[in-house]
Amino acid sequence: MGRGRIAAVIGGLVLVAAAPAVLAAFKVTDPWVLGAVALVAALALVAAGFWQERLKRLGQRRDEQRFKVADGLLTFRSGRVPKVRQVRDPLPLGVHPSAPAQATGAEPGRVAGNRVPVYVPRDVDGELREQLAAGGFVLLVGDSTAGKTRAGFEALRAQLPDHQVFVPGDKNAGKDVMAALIERIGRARKAVLWLDDLEHFLRSGTLTSVQLARILGGRGHKVILATLRSAEEDQLTHLPPDSDATQRGLGDQAAHVLEQAHRIRLKRIFSPAELERAHVRAADERIADALDYAGEYGIAEYLAAGPHLQDAYDNAWAVGRNPRGAALVAAAVDCRRAGHLSPLPKALLEELHQGYLDEHGGQRLRPEPLEQAWQWATRQRRSTAALLQSVDENGARTEVFDYLVDRHQQRLGPTAHVPDRVIPVILRHAVTTDTEAVALQMQAQGRYGLAAAAFQQAVQARRDSDGEEHPSTLTSRGNLAGVLKDLGRLVEAEAEHRAVLGICRRVLGEKHPSTLISRNNLACVLRDLGQLGEAQALE
Repeated sequence: MGRGRIAAVIGGLVLVAAAPAVLAAFKVTDPWVLGAVALVAALALVAAGFWQERLKRLGQRRDEQRFKVADGLLTFRSGRVPKVRQVRDPLPLGVHPSAPAQATGAEPGRVAGNRVPVYVPRDVDGELREQLAAGGFVLLVGDSTAGKTRAGFEALRAQLPDHQVFVPGDKNAGKDVMAALIERIGRARKAVLWLDDLEHFLRSGTLTSVQLARILGGRGHKVILATLRSAEEDQLTHLPPDSDATQRGLGDQAAHVLEQAHRIRLKRIFSPAELERAHVRAADERIADALDYAGEYGIAEYLAAGPHLQDAYDNAWAVGRNPRGAALVAAAVDCRRAGHLSPLPKALLEELHQGYLDEHGGQRLRPEPLEQAWQWATRQRRSTAALLQSVDENGARTEVFDYLVDRHQQRLGPTAHVPDRVIPVILRHAVTTDTEAVALQMQAQGRYGLAAAAFQQAVQARRDSDGEEHPSTLTSRGNLAGVLKDLGRLVEAEAEHRAVLGICRRVLGEKHPSTLISRNNLACVLRDLGQLGEAQALE
């Protein structure tokens, strides 16, 4: 029974309880009547109390279902970490919404009203649920909108309903937040760490193989369930043939994490068996509509409006359409490709977009005013998603639809570079974690001058916010020294490595892993400088 009906019942019972006073007002004195009415009124008060308590509990349950972010973690409003069975809405976990259901015969949305259609079982479901039951690190890999997140959500609900589910509230929150999150997971007996879009955690160094071991090596049954787009996997694991030792080292960091995962690949195009299961669920007109295009698009891809948004972007470049809006989107896509993973400042895209507009023809395209361009780019298509989605009330920051990034990366290949002119503009607007992510991306691509500028900015930001001896500051300084070595600026690299080693020895001790790494880094530079004696002493 809903809140409205319960409230109506309570109101009726209160009126019944007031009957004795009504009789007294009308000067009814018959003792039999008064006694009977008094008894009924007393029972009504008891019943009203019961229904009030039920209404209160219903309100509490509904309040619990409204999530908040506390200490970097998605929790109930009460601050409790939910169990899997208590998370009925997959949208906060990263599932793309679909258009609202229209057909009267459609099955009601079981988990999120009508924004999420009934689930079409996938061929990998059996393997996925078996791996979740076994525990460990499970990684779903596939194209954007292939249905990775929904498949993971449904498998969790079916297999591990009583596990607590830990969902980072901000994918770019940083290492300290992840460390605190891991501590909480360690205290839980049954827990799932949910990492949608794993590339955010790998590129920033937030998730390491050491942290994986801490989570999975603890007591109880622990699972890490993550998703990763195929294009991002290519970038993280396939380095150019001429990669140097530094680039290979950066790739190894991601590889050490990925090699510990049981990877399950989810195809964008549904198999014949999956299509049969979709036909069974075609009472939902959205699934029926998607089946009409199943030869060209995946069911999940079509439901998330990926093809519609891609078409809208491609067509917008035509003369007199929305070329300025398309330029804003192109700028956002390249910011993501450059390593900027957190929501993009509106001011950043406005500063960048003119270059993309000029590349496509500039004023010959008869571009629309900037305000109109933003309205077009942020408008929802098919009541589902926008090319650029605002993430705060004032629209100061936006997220680009990842399907567009995926398609662009597939079209150009994993090693294609964002134009050099874009990077300094990104750095002027970037927070520290994005500055470091961009620096690492530039270093991995062998663009050492841009990487050095980004690392220098990151080092200063870390000094200002965390102090000279904080591990994040030391990591940034070590990364800067590595890029200086790549540039052949060996004397500067030596000075940085010596400074970092001195702090590590004093603060962490001679045997700490960070100290040992710093010693090895300094030894490598000394060898390049010809100072072999000191280099050997450090090794």
